[in-house]
Amino acid sequence: MFEAVLFDMDGTLLDSERFWRDAFLDLAHERGWPGAEAFYDRLIGASEVECLERISAWVPEGDPSEITAAWVAGVRRREGGPVPLKPGARELVAQLDARSVPMAVVTSSMRRDAVGLLERAELLPKLRFIIGAEDVPRHKPDPLPYVTAMERIGCAPQATLAFEDSPVGTRSAVASGARVVQVPDLIAPDAEILALGHLVAPDLLSGARAVGLIG
Repeated sequence: MFEAVLFDMDGTLLDSERFWRDAFLDLAHERGWPGAEAFYDRLIGASEVECLERISAWVPEGDPSEITAAWVAGVRRREGGPVPLKPGARELVAQLDARSVPMAVVTSSMRRDAVGLLERAELLPKLRFIIGAEDVPRHKPDPLPYVTAMERIGCAPQATLAFEDSPVGTRSAVASGARVVQVPDLIAPDAEILALGHLVAPDLLSGARAVGLIG
């Protein structure tokens, strides 16, 4: 039924979105920025450039480059240990790899960062490639990242399954024409996202079974 599978990374394959959130909230607390939790929702799924723009508007008196550097430093401290995977991620990737189903990652993170995390998580060898923020001129929620991945993997949208967690990423995947399974991480889908008509599942394996990807 599906000839290729595309995965988002942070919050979908890897339980790494919490690194970014916790580091940002700690930084906001240190610097006395109110409303950080609500603001952080606007950064989930965004590219580095988009995060810079939104932070600059939110903290106009700050240097967005310095803020981002301090934020990333906090993330790196948290990433020092084992890379946590989302429930079912390793099992699903292993099953698809055993069946020689082509897989790739489509992420808003920089590709060089994604390579390091996926290598440490021992998932990188099973992936055909990674589409990172530097690989496309437009980012999620634009469909271009997923369209680019489908073109590169050589699979039509109707034969491609995409797994996402965030509303931003889900919009991108749905707009690309791929079949989409959303496994929410930090943000639950609202009525507008649910109206997109994709499948929402509690975890990767449940979603994969629901669409017939695995038995």
